[in-house]
Amino acid sequence: MIQMLNIKWDNGVTGYLSKSEKELCEKIDREISAINAVSKTEISVVISIEGGNQFHIRRDTGSLIGYMNAEQCWYALKGIMTSLLYMERQVD
Repeated sequence: MIQMLNIKWDNGVTGYLSKSEKELCEKIDREISAINAVSKTEISVVISIEGGNQFHIRRDTGSLIGYMNAEQCWYALKGIMTSLLYMERQVD
């Protein structure tokens, strides 16, 4: 069982993760930690089992981006981090 600090199962219902999803979850978890360290908000990922494992990027106010697979979630988070780093350089 992998330890996920920033990824939770929706409504406490734990599903099954494939090997590739587990690997991506480790990357996703690290990326979220990096994003939260750079940004002024806390985001997380929730996995729902409806229609297969569906990943949702959320923050305390609700869902930001939803209904994607693990790979799409990984790339969405990479895009968020790239945008944050770009904006940070524009402020300097």
